[in-house]
Amino acid sequence: MALIVFIGELFGNLKCSPRLRCKNNEESLIHALKECPKVREILTIGGLNNRFLDGSYGRRIDWMEDILHKLDSKATADFFTLLWNCWNSRNMLVFQKKEDLARMVWEMAHSQ
Repeated sequence: MALIVFIGELFGNLKCSPRLRCKNNEESLIHALKECPKVREILTIGGLNNRFLDGSYGRRIDWMEDILHKLDSKATADFFTLLWNCWNSRNMLVFQKKEDLARMVWEMAHSQ
């Protein structure tokens, strides 16, 4: 539970201009880590259950808690590694204008 709170505090107030990746005018953290079409593609390649992707979560903490309660410790570690790589890929696009293919992001996460 402390990990969830820490992640929420660390990333909770970030906003950016996602126009490079998708057509939303404003980006929330739940969008950046779950709803963005590119991230959904990466998470689907990684085998994340569609219930986690299609479920309606008003707050990112609810989404993460649901996942943590349903996945075993190895799958949870893999999930956070994948999210970290999604976030890094997003940052590369925003700040360096470089975009990796979804499969490549998944493979980088899977090899760690």
